[in-house]
Amino acid sequence: MVNPQDRRVRKTEEQLVRGLTKLMKTKNIKDITVRELADEVDINRSTFYLHYRDIFDMVEKIENDLAANLISTLEELNQNHITQNILIDFLNDTFETIYSNAELCSVLLSSNGDVSFQRKLRGIIYSKTFEIIKTSLGEKVEENVIHLTTSFMIAGILGITETWLQDISIGTPEKMADTAFCLIEHGIQGFDAK
Repeated sequence: MVNPQDRRVRKTEEQLVRGLTKLMKTKNIKDITVRELADEVDINRSTFYLHYRDIFDMVEKIENDLAANLISTLEELNQNHITQNILIDFLNDTFETIYSNAELCSVLLSSNGDVSFQRKLRGIIYSKTFEIIKTSLGEKVEENVIHLTTSFMIAGILGITETWLQDISIGTPEKMADTAFCLIEHGIQGFDAK
């Protein structure tokens, strides 16, 4: 049985995340106050402080959760021999996670978001993707080619993701995963085959 206390804590934290997301659409994170956020979600400031030290602590916890989920997914992918099915499942899971947190991801990756988190996220994605590509290609490819391939793939996937977050009606998570997979596997010639 779920503890009602846990449910209330989760509900309050979700409320705070929604409120912060709304405020970050128009304000830089460093300009948002606890009072402003508490007013936005209609709670007392003391309730906020039961969960977080300050706005930056809240954002850091949100970012750490997102980063941990991404690391876990990328490590799981790296443990398998990458086949088309495994890659498409990974892309589907990734775009589904982004879709489930679309507003939050959008503001965290916007100019109002935390630039250090954006760098950290790119670094995580880069290092894990580099490992995956290196494992997949083995010793037959020079390391500098793996670096270039990794940079190219990450820039493309992040570009697709940022564009999608600006207009989520572009497609479903499944369609986004299919598009990313097609580009990874075949480049723009992949669309001729469809």
